[in-house]
Amino acid sequence: MRVLMREVVDLDHIDDLSLRPLQRISVGIQLKYRETRLYKYNYNKRMEKEYHQRMEEEEKLKARILRDIYSIFKPDSQHASEMQTTIVSFEIHIERNLEPILKRILNHKDFMLYDLRVKECNRDILLSFPRTPIKLEVHHKFLEVNHEEA
Repeated sequence: MRVLMREVVDLDHIDDLSLRPLQRISVGIQLKYRETRLYKYNYNKRMEKEYHQRMEEEEKLKARILRDIYSIFKPDSQHASEMQTTIVSFEIHIERNLEPILKRILNHKDFMLYDLRVKECNRDILLSFPRTPIKLEVHHKFLEVNHEEA
């Protein structure tokens, strides 16, 4: 059985002193290929596709969080009587693999009426139980209106 092994060269950070002559030729060809219109077109297409996938994931997570929030705060829910007198706060559980997406959307304008905080989990627990969900605390922000008589 034959195994073909080759070194991987980072084309963004090239150290010419460590490259052998054959590698220098290979790197030169790869760099010239990166300057072609075909490469740039395919690269831009790939980046745009990744961007759309990322936006789609963010929209799905935002919709899910908002659905959970609205299910608690809608008038016919069991918390409606509490909401008239006190600030309602509750937790939403989100899968751990969605953490990078969650960090990007926490300050989104859709959540302006709510104070969203990620409840920190003990690192030892996370090492023992890596699938522990993220707990997101939701507090409703109420606007205070002063009715002062003039």
